[in-house]
Amino acid sequence: MEVTEYETNLGIEHRLELDLRQINYSLEKIEKGAYGIGENCKKEINLDRLRAFPEAKLCLDCKKK
Repeated sequence: MEVTEYETNLGIEHRLELDLRQINYSLEKIEKGAYGIGENCKKEINLDRLRAFPEAKLCLDCKKK
């Protein structure tokens, strides 16, 4: 039981660490004035996409490619 709980918590911890890295990256982009700009095409990312996925690095067109 403890091993299963540990494995579950380890997965959750890993996911939270990834989320925190993405949030910090987005905060850095805000500070630089680059938040909401696609990293590939350099175009604005649709506001609806950012509302649904605030850490988006790509617009939907680039994401689909």
